[in-house]
Amino acid sequence: DATVAGTIQSGQNTTIAAARDANLNGGVAVSNTGNASVTAGRDINGTGGLSVANDTTLSAGNNIAVSGAIQTGSNLGATAGQNLSLGATTVVGNSTLTATNGSAALAGDALSGGATTVTAGTNVNAQGSLKSIGDLNADAKTGNLTAAGPVSTAGNATLNAGQNLTLNGQTTASKNANLTATNITTQGVAV
Repeated sequence: DATVAGTIQSGQNTTIAAARDANLNGGVAVSNTGNASVTAGRDINGTGGLSVANDTTLSAGNNIAVSGAIQTGSNLGATAGQNLSLGATTVVGNSTLTATNGSAALAGDALSGGATTVTAGTNVNAQGSLKSIGDLNADAKTGNLTAAGPVSTAGNATLNAGQNLTLNGQTTASKNANLTATNITTQGVAV
């Protein structure tokens, strides 16, 4: 196991690797042109935030549950073998969030200056706003896709659910919007 209880500050690339669990209860701050990479054979969890000048990569064999804010100056990639749960994310580049065999939960606002892709084997649940300057793709393969707040993109929006697609806020796409599900509920869609 790897545990971060205080704050890690680095001006270079920072790697945290754990054969089992990585606990991020402190913060990780990477400046200059540094990247941050956190990998765990089982779980990545914690309440600490990440502030990274360049790319941020999180990879766990089982679950990722990080409730602290994530800010990255380039791309964010988070891949969990099972469930993925993140707090607020602010990404200058592309955001790729994957819960391969489980659910993806975004507890805070998810903002991306590039493309946003959220993929889950079961459910996708966005509790805050979901905003992307590039294309926005969200896929709840066998479950429900629920967005509590506004969903917007300056590109194309492709929203898919194996069962129910529920958009409780305004949905705006500057280009095309493709909504696919067994049942679709919206509160307003503007294309």
